[in-house]
Amino acid sequence: MRTVREAELSLLQHRVRNAALLLLATFALGIVGYKLVGGAEHTWLEAGYMATITLTITGLRDIIPTNTPTAESFKLSAFMNGFGFPGEIARDHRLGHIGQIADLAADPR
Repeated sequence: MRTVREAELSLLQHRVRNAALLLLATFALGIVGYKLVGGAEHTWLEAGYMATITLTITGLRDIIPTNTPTAESFKLSAFMNGFGFPGEIARDHRLGHIGQIADLAADPR
């Protein structure tokens, strides 16, 4: 039978794993979206760069033109959905528990 501490640790690990998967899925969708917006003249690496600077709000330089209504709509959607909603959930409600996981795992009780 599992102890309360083991159950807490398992729940926290599950939450962190789900947050990480959500972050990866958001990033993957951003790459695919920018590749579709950029078309054949832009590489997958360039699409990854664009997804990275959008989702991390770095905002360096756009290498895939975003001056069309479709591209602007995608960029806004990627920013709001990728950083705003899932990013806040992951940061505040899931990844904040990493310290608790470490404490529970390190405690020999």
